[in-house]
Amino acid sequence: MTKIRIGSRKSILAIKQSELVKAELQKKGLSNVEIIPFDTSGDRNQEECLSVIGGKGVFTEEIEKSLQKKEIDIAVHSLKDLPVVLSSPFFLSGVLPREDPRDAFLSCHYTSIDDIPYGGVIATSSVRRRAFLLSYRPDLLCVPIRGNVQTRFNKCMIGTIDGTIMAVSGLKRCNMESHIQSILPYSVMIPSPGQGAIAMETLKDSPIHEVVTCINHSKTWQETSCERTLLSLIGGGCHTPFGALATIQQDTIELQACIVSVDGKIKCETIQNGLAKEWKKVAKKAFKDLCNKGLNTILQEMENNATK
Repeated sequence: MTKIRIGSRKSILAIKQSELVKAELQKKGLSNVEIIPFDTSGDRNQEECLSVIGGKGVFTEEIEKSLQKKEIDIAVHSLKDLPVVLSSPFFLSGVLPREDPRDAFLSCHYTSIDDIPYGGVIATSSVRRRAFLLSYRPDLLCVPIRGNVQTRFNKCMIGTIDGTIMAVSGLKRCNMESHIQSILPYSVMIPSPGQGAIAMETLKDSPIHEVVTCINHSKTWQETSCERTLLSLIGGGCHTPFGALATIQQDTIELQACIVSVDGKIKCETIQNGLAKEWKKVAKKAFKDLCNKGLNTILQEMENNATK
């Protein structure tokens, strides 16, 4: 191919992630790579909650349309923003090595969540982060906040907000790691499936698909595929207060996962191990264990709340 065109959101983080993909392609001798930025509906509307304006698809829809029209060759996303099942003709061709998947606490008043006084205010629009926070600190008030990494950080540095939660990976890629007050342990908050990984989406019949598979990071692929398979089994999406993290050590994979009721009162968690090459089996074991521990109770509660 004479030129490879990468489609990306216009945010600083999205461009940084696309530049990482570009660098990997150039290492393979593909020197003519162009990044084409998109202003998505999710970026334009930074006031309403994602659940109101269409979920995380508002960050990917315009880019996917351009991919389908063959105006770009690769769509680059944060993996956690992609649905677990992509509609035809789109294909997840690869992922880059994962950055730190944990969540971080940021504040101009306190060094940790534990330091926030009773009834403190945390800004987050993430259903997962809100539920996990309420499970750990039910006294906290969670208020919505929208915008890219820099915008959310700026909003939290003014006013009466006591802190916010952001992905460590995004802060690192935006050179904002110094603003982290503390990193949340997995006992408090398990990351969103795929958090910290960069996804490369192509058309399945495109010749670029084979090129992208050459820069796919197999360890990250197996880990995130295990997490996303479990998410698919529970039928979850961006509105599900669910976290999953798979880690591979040598030939073994460990999957820890947790789903929490929206109000934080019910918590259902599991840890499963197995051979790395059998990550699908590990995901299925985790699903079975969650079902035995009350998964359906939480899902039924979510369904009841959605129909009210």
